[in-house]
This record gives sequence, C-alpha cells and structure tokens, in this order.
Amino acid sequence: MSYHIYTTRAFVLSSHPRREADRIYALLTEDLGLLYATAGGVRKIESKLRGSLEPYSLSLVSLVKGEEHWRITSASLIRSLPLDLSKEKLLLFARASLLIKKLIPEEQAHKEIYRIIEKSAESVTNGEAETEAMEIVMLLEILSELGYVPKDKVPTVEEAKENRIGFINSINSALKETHLA
Repeated sequence: MSYHIYTTRAFVLSSHPRREADRIYALLTEDLGLLYATAGGVRKIESKLRGSLEPYSLSLVSLVKGEEHWRITSASLIRSLPLDLSKEKLLLFARASLLIKKLIPEEQAHKEIYRIIEKSAESVTNGEAETEAMEIVMLLEILSELGYVPKDKVPTVEEAKENRIGFINSINSALKETHLA
C-alpha cells in the first residue's frame, strides 16, 4: 500500500509524550488545517526531528495519513521563538494555541488563521509590539476569521493599547457565544 506524503508549513501548537520515545503534536498547518500527528522516536537524543518540532516553532513538515492517524516523516525548522523570550510572550502563544485547538475542527484548512499565527510569531520574534495589545489583536483576528467577531471590529495594535478593556470584553463576549470556551 502506498501513502501520499503531504509537505506543508506548520506551527507547532503543543506536544505530549506518547509511549517511551514518541510524541503527539498538535500542528496548525498552512494547507491541511489543525492536525494531530505522531513522531516516532523523537524523544531520543539522536532524533533528527527533535529540534524542528519544539512548541511554538514554525517548521516545514512532511506528513503521511495512516489508517488511524497522521505521522510526521520529516521536519525542518523555519523559525523558532527566541530562547530568551519573556513569560508573557510565551503565554500569548499558549493561550492562542488553546483557543485554536478548541475552536477549529481538525483537517479543515484555515490559511488565514495560519497566516495570523505566523505573522504574530514574526512580530514577537522581532519585538515589534507590546505583548498584551498584540495578543488582543491576534485573538480578535482569529475570532473574526471564524465568524464570531465582525472584521471591522478588529483593532490595530495602537487601538488595542488605547481601549484594552473594551476589546477584552469583545473577546470574552465572542468566546461566550462559541459555547466552547
């Protein structure tokens, strides 16, 4: 039986250990949407995949869909978050990852949400914006793309700084409407 290999850019949302040396990864891919995929032997020191699949890193991954689940066959790192990143900026991606895993169905392409996450990772890496304002904008962009917030209600970073409480209330109202978060 032959399998098709899918190669796509992916943002690693999270990972969890599985068995002795494997991991299960939650990936937001550019072409395939949200996927959960396993990587065999990745917890071993000699694993070639190990450095390319750290949480909140952007990688080019090759995947194979098996009968029961996706498997990662190769990965190469495109960009990782800096090692000296503040706790607040790491929490920004942790909260966004949780939101994405709750609101996006698996295996449905959401190229725009992928672009939002990729753009935010680049902004954080370059230190371009204040963390809290950037998180507000990122979450509202995601919620807007999913239809929970009108597109004209997504602020700029400057607007998010000026009316932080109002936009946080908009996020909370949208999350309440989802009945998931």
